[in-house]
Amino acid sequence: MKRDKIFTEWFEANPRGYYGTEEEAQGYYEAYLLGKQSKKKAKSDVDESYKQCIDFWLKEFHKDFTFGGQQGKAMKSIIKKIKTLCQGRNMEGTTEQIVASFKKMCLNFPEWYKDKDLQVIDSKFNEIIHQISTGKKNDNFHSKNSAQRFSEFAG
Repeated sequence: MKRDKIFTEWFEANPRGYYGTEEEAQGYYEAYLLGKQSKKKAKSDVDESYKQCIDFWLKEFHKDFTFGGQQGKAMKSIIKKIKTLCQGRNMEGTTEQIVASFKKMCLNFPEWYKDKDLQVIDSKFNEIIHQISTGKKNDNFHSKNSAQRFSEFAG
């Protein structure tokens, strides 16, 4: 059996009795490597979605906003929620679908959310999606500015 250097190091670092024969160990090792590769691919998909969503958020939607660790954490959470939402609608949740969904969500925010930061968007994600999908506007007394509130009483 041909062994590469990495397998030799891995095989020697693990107790032989645990994996049985060297051929069986080779099978475990190959499965281990495949798992590593699939995790890297999944991570790179998330990384690409993250980069594209951040670019849109900072360059096209909120040009004057700052960005730090809290916003990054919120963006990753939003991306996971969008991916879950895509998969629930029989889509794969690819980078393109995630980014398109994020852009659509941002461009269709109910008025109150348009100037909010990513942490608020993340925490109110379900409400935002519901309002966008049902077409309801958050049109209650508290969401109106002073002029709108006054016109109700003066009129």
